[in-house]
Amino acid sequence: MESERPRPFAAGTRLPDFRDVVPARDVAALAAALSDVDLSGAPSVDLLARAVGWDQVIAMAQAAQAGVLGELTTRSEVGAFRLVDELQAALSCTAYQAQRMVTRAEGLAAHPRVSDELASGSLDLRRVDAVLDALPVGGDPRRWDGVVEAALDDAPLLSPPALRRLAEKLVIAAEPAQAEARCARARADRGLELRPVGDGMSLLTALLPAPAAVTVFTVVDALAGTARDAGDERDVHQRRADAFARLFDTIAATGALPDGTALPRKHRRRAEIQVTVAATTLLGLDEMPGELAGFGPIPAGMAREIARDGTWRRLLTDPVTGTLVERGTATYRPGADLTAFVIARDVTCTFMGCGQPGWRCELDHREPFDAERPADEQTTAANLDARCKHHHEQKTSGGWSVRRVPGSGACEWTDPWGITFTRLAIPITLTAAALAAIRHRDPDEPRWGCRPGADPPGGPTGSAGDPDEPPF
Repeated sequence: MESERPRPFAAGTRLPDFRDVVPARDVAALAAALSDVDLSGAPSVDLLARAVGWDQVIAMAQAAQAGVLGELTTRSEVGAFRLVDELQAALSCTAYQAQRMVTRAEGLAAHPRVSDELASGSLDLRRVDAVLDALPVGGDPRRWDGVVEAALDDAPLLSPPALRRLAEKLVIAAEPAQAEARCARARADRGLELRPVGDGMSLLTALLPAPAAVTVFTVVDALAGTARDAGDERDVHQRRADAFARLFDTIAATGALPDGTALPRKHRRRAEIQVTVAATTLLGLDEMPGELAGFGPIPAGMAREIARDGTWRRLLTDPVTGTLVERGTATYRPGADLTAFVIARDVTCTFMGCGQPGWRCELDHREPFDAERPADEQTTAANLDARCKHHHEQKTSGGWSVRRVPGSGACEWTDPWGITFTRLAIPITLTAAALAAIRHRDPDEPRWGCRPGADPPGGPTGSAGDPDEPPF
């Protein structure tokens, strides 16, 4: 039997708590104490304690930030609703992240005990959120004081998921009838989300009532089959995923549901999936990444594969500049072409941090449309921006204004206070120069991301060629 390895510390040894040597809640003093060390010469247990200490510093700083946000929500000229937009613009974060910060600040203000635990560094933000998220919204928050006290007793020793489950159990036990009513209302929160996870893969998440979720899974499981066919090397999870996708491939190809109902149109066009790719990449002359609408960058091989599928819409870019080429009208209607161009150019809503995909946005005239002027002078790519419904309304009636910076394509937004924020243009594809700069300087490697024997994009003279050729 192999003997146990000797422990460097006696059983029962506790990590040092650096908060014991600084004034209570003095985040600056704690940060200074943690910084006063030679990392290379410090014992391992001391370094681990300092890592924990920095987590406590972060918690204390987050509590201070929440206090500031809590005060801002009480200001009549701001309020919680407008504060979300201001935070999103200032931090260039998503609306969800900004809303999360505001909601947390309000929760901490309503539950001082939780705020105290965060401000002292005793609880981190994950555990604070676990408790606050379990508490129902509305009514007098003091009715949950008993739940909070019980949940916080062992909070530092519980993982955030375990703490969330404990708090939820306490809430249900405290008010059983109200818990039943909340379950009935929770059905309104059902939804479907798409989240890119990289390497050409996405996570599709559905929040459904339990019966509906079981029905979906049962059908997909039946399509996947319970037994693997001869020569099929896919496991059951892969077969389920393929069966699920195949259902919607068929609908996308036919433009209709199984019962014959046609798919609704968006921007006067049938629902379609859009891929943006350099013309030279489509021809196989280089390996520059494409852009899949609703996802992001994809490898050249995947871009070519889906661009050959007739159910996808292709947009081409100039491989020298990386910008979209406005296609001629020989193949596509001008209206459809302009819509596709603006959506592909902007990628998402053009407000700072907003990730609403362009195809789900409204096309907004930056300079308001004047019915007395010719429409073709105003409805142009230069005057159209993709904007989600909320940020479109903020520009129209919420006191925000926007201008597009000539040349760079950046959007400059100015809030009702006069503060200006910038949303940079999202690159559609890498330029040839950018691709050359990141490739290894091996003389045997093809330049410009080209295949061996191919000229750089644009040809030897750097000309991008006729954007309407070849006739895709």
